[in-house]
Amino acid sequence: MRVEANGGLPITADLASGKRTEANSSAIGAGQGQPEDQATISPQHKQILNLVARVTSAPDIRQEKMAALSLAIRNGSYQVSADQTAGALLEQMRRRA
Repeated sequence: MRVEANGGLPITADLASGKRTEANSSAIGAGQGQPEDQATISPQHKQILNLVARVTSAPDIRQEKMAALSLAIRNGSYQVSADQTAGALLEQMRRRA
């Protein structure tokens, strides 16, 4: 529970000047003829939310690819060159830098 030391009047801050002022008590409350705050979400925001939902619901590992790689490693047919290994290591180091 928060107790206001200023008698319940909201305090606003003027960020440009750094001054704090108390709001006019007659302007407090939406039930006194003051318009209510409204927010509108842009179509781009809705699209981003949709994309985030799709990404978070996707599996982290592609099961088919992992199964094929596991089988190739087990039966000894998985071959990777030293150049591929070195290239992958360098790429990882570039991404982290």
